[in-house]
Amino acid sequence: MKRRQTWYFFEKMVGVLDGQEYTDPALMRIRLNIVRLQPRQDLITLNELLQQLATEAAMLETADYTKSEEETKEKFDSDKKLVQSLFNVHVRVETESGAVFSQNRGTILQGPDMPQKVTAVEFNTGYQFRERANRDARNQAYVLLDFRSSASPGFNVQPDNETPNNSQIVMVGENANWVRAAYSKIEEFLEPKCRKGMWLHRSGTYDLFLMTIGVLFLAWTMTWAVPKVDQLFGGYSQIYIYSGYVFSFLLALRFFMFMFNYTRLIWPVMEYSENTATIVAHRFIWSTVLLGVIAGIIKDLLF
Repeated sequence: MKRRQTWYFFEKMVGVLDGQEYTDPALMRIRLNIVRLQPRQDLITLNELLQQLATEAAMLETADYTKSEEETKEKFDSDKKLVQSLFNVHVRVETESGAVFSQNRGTILQGPDMPQKVTAVEFNTGYQFRERANRDARNQAYVLLDFRSSASPGFNVQPDNETPNNSQIVMVGENANWVRAAYSKIEEFLEPKCRKGMWLHRSGTYDLFLMTIGVLFLAWTMTWAVPKVDQLFGGYSQIYIYSGYVFSFLLALRFFMFMFNYTRLIWPVMEYSENTATIVAHRFIWSTVLLGVIAGIIKDLLF
């Protein structure tokens, strides 16, 4: 069995980035905005979609195979089916504990062994083919969903920095129609799940909030704290009073930073949870604290 034009994969790769075609395989990435996935079912649907694309890629992979003269038709058809059987979606699931589960065709997503605390899920349509054939498939898709948040172990980011997230879609192929179709189908699946709010996770957002809302909050806090400090340390040296001012200011600044990080935590870049009640509870707590602060400011301004 022969495959013609084996060089074509290296000479003419087609990728899609934000709807535009590129010929440089290094550019074939789409960074995902804020996406909220329903527990498990959306992952199963995405896996089924990628499996359809993998099946189409398998047909394209063997479309130009030719039978040699000494090869029987039965052997030729058997070899083609063997190649096509290698185009299965390989799913890799990583948990908060660091454990990794991986299976072909995404069977782990539907089984009882699917962990609840997931930090990353990878889908790869060319993994099994590369393992057996020792080369890349001519058309393949890779999807990484990074669900890490500030609550994940080892995750630490300064509030003025962009929230790191490795979620991406990578499509590569020598068949432009397949790449365009793959991009369109995945985009169609994810678009209804995208939410506005990526600005919250961009670099500089904290600085902007601090110089606007933060200044007002700190001023209000110090207006409330200064009389309390004077009353508490009135009979002591001035150093205690000034130290009380500084401590109150730093405590208020720390609280403002905590609320900003807490906001990022409960509205993450990529959201996946088996327990939506926990998310609702966190957002209720956040709303209660925020309303309490706003009510205190309004009370001091009006009364």
